[in-house]
Amino acid sequence: MPTTNTLNDWFATTQGQYLLGREQAFFDHSVTDIFGFNALQLGRGGPRGGRSGEAEHG
Repeated sequence: MPTTNTLNDWFATTQGQYLLGREQAFFDHSVTDIFGFNALQLGRGGPRGGRSGEAEHG
C-alpha cells in the first residue's frame, strides 16, 4: 500500500481527525497576519494547510 493512501486512511480515523483539527487551529492562529490576502500552499494536498487562499484578518 502506498504511503499516501496509508496516511490518508489514518487521517480519517478519530486520532487523525483530532490531530488535523489541532494542526488547523495552530496554523490558522499562526499565519493570520503573515501572508495578507493570499497564501500559497506547497506540499501534500488534501485536508491540511490553509482553509482558503484568503487569510483572515482579525
